[in-house]
Amino acid sequence: MGVLDSGLRLIRRQSLRKGLIGGSRVWMVVGGVYSLLKVVRRMSRATDTVIAAETLKPGESVLIEALPRTSRRDRRRGTAS
Repeated sequence: MGVLDSGLRLIRRQSLRKGLIGGSRVWMVVGGVYSLLKVVRRMSRATDTVIAAETLKPGESVLIEALPRTSRRDRRRGTAS
């Protein structure tokens, strides 16, 4: 937890106390902007992509293997196996 996190938590706490409870319009706007930014940030996160979905029948199994990573240089040369 860094200084930025502490500052953001302080802003959130102050906006709740002084804005919603205390009735300060300025802190209410600050809290609204903070909440809007959190929603936008959450919505812009990368989501997992489904590549394939199949139902397995009894007796069937799935094997998942990790392919070795290739360097950018190998991919450019076409020497990746």
